[in-house]
Amino acid sequence: MMWVGFQLAAEEVERRLGLSWGAAQKTLLEACENGKVTSRRTEDGLDVLDTEFWEWLSAKQARPPAGKVPKIIDHLAQLFPNGVPDRTRCPRKALRADLCKRDPSLHPLDEATLKKAIDTYNGNPKQS
Repeated sequence: MMWVGFQLAAEEVERRLGLSWGAAQKTLLEACENGKVTSRRTEDGLDVLDTEFWEWLSAKQARPPAGKVPKIIDHLAQLFPNGVPDRTRCPRKALRADLCKRDPSLHPLDEATLKKAIDTYNGNPKQS
């Protein structure tokens, strides 16, 4: 069996999943505690089982993104199949209210999150 040092493994989690250093460590520790990744204590610290770690990390990368943006994009696709119009034709305050009414789990919805979802959705070549 081959083992990977916890720090190196956490750095990979940080890089591949786009997490902060602390969130990456926490995510990896939870995977070890939940039995998804085998770990062992050594004199130098904690190691994780090489093959299990890489399989677990690959599966984490394959999951759809979490958060509000993917949900918002799904709603935008239903409301605006050809892309979200500019602010003059689709005021953002009214759009935010409509989205929160359609999906209460989006509340509170800030302008930055809505903008990110609109930019992502409108930039998607499938919408052209």
